[in-house]
Parts: sequence; C-alpha cells; structure tokens
Amino acid sequence: MPGKLLRRYAPYPAILPSSGQNGIYRKNDTQLLRVVKAQRDADLAMCCGEVWLLDALAVRYPNAVRKWGWQYVFPAAGFAVDPRSGAVRRHHLDKKRMQRAMWRGAQRV
Repeated sequence: MPGKLLRRYAPYPAILPSSGQNGIYRKNDTQLLRVVKAQRDADLAMCCGEVWLLDALAVRYPNAVRKWGWQYVFPAAGFAVDPRSGAVRRHHLDKKRMQRAMWRGAQRV
C-alpha cells in the first residue's frame, strides 16, 4: 500500500551461542526447545509457568496461558511481577540481552 508505513521485525538469528556439542544451536535443533520445555515444566510446578496473553485471547482460550504452544522460545532468566494482575511470570528475553550476547560472541571470533 503506497503511503502506509509498515513495521517489520526480523526474527532472532538461526544460530545462537550454547554449551552444546558444537557450540551452536541450529534452526532444526530441538535441544533449545527441550531446555525451554523443561524450564517451563519446572515453572508450572512452582505455579509460575503461565504466559501473558492479550485480554481477548485470555478470555477466548482460558487454558492457553499454560499450554506449551503459547510459551516463549527465548524466556527471560528470572521472573517478573505483572503490575496489573500481580501474577508472577517469566517474560520473553529482552532483545538487548540477545544483541549483547551476539556482539560478545562476534568479538571472541
């Protein structure tokens, strides 16, 4: 559409630093997802494994906040308290942390 400003965001890179066998995660590697799922399962056991959803989605799909398909692929290291509801949740990884990690990794090479 001419004259309309569209914002597009690039996805996170396909290669991420890790402690894996070859030192990287590949796009088709499921190791990252296994680690995140184990972390989510531990969070659910502590009653902190829910994800924030938009109000309309939360009403339409009340159990989606605990479903694996709605969880963040890159979760934050710690928990945060939602100021509106008071719920304790793990949010997504801040993009600045990812950028800093990529920059430090590039400096080492």
